[in-house]
Amino acid sequence: QLVTEADLLLLPYAAVLHRETRESLGISLEGNVVIFDEAHNLVDAVNGAHSCSVTLAQLHTAHRQLSSYLHRFSTRLSPSNMQQVQLLVHVITCLLRCLEQQQQAASSTSSGSTGCQ
Repeated sequence: QLVTEADLLLLPYAAVLHRETRESLGISLEGNVVIFDEAHNLVDAVNGAHSCSVTLAQLHTAHRQLSSYLHRFSTRLSPSNMQQVQLLVHVITCLLRCLEQQQQAASSTSSGSTGCQ
């Protein structure tokens, strides 16, 4: 309630950058001046707010569970849902391949690119 009457608000990056957080706090950016202190940290704040980390073990678990789900319920899935689950399995397979290549490249002594193929 005080937000609507305030002349100045001091907020962490996450509260300003995340729409749902702003809405829950009753903050609107429209028609207001937004100043970021230490703006050189802004890119890291945006990346942090819109990213996550996934481990190789988590990807293996997701792949195993989705493959099992696909096998078990393939006759019950609509063609559209079947395609979506297959797409998820394919994306996870590609991520696994990429991370395993990076892991192998990092453990080998040869100098070369660790990018994914």
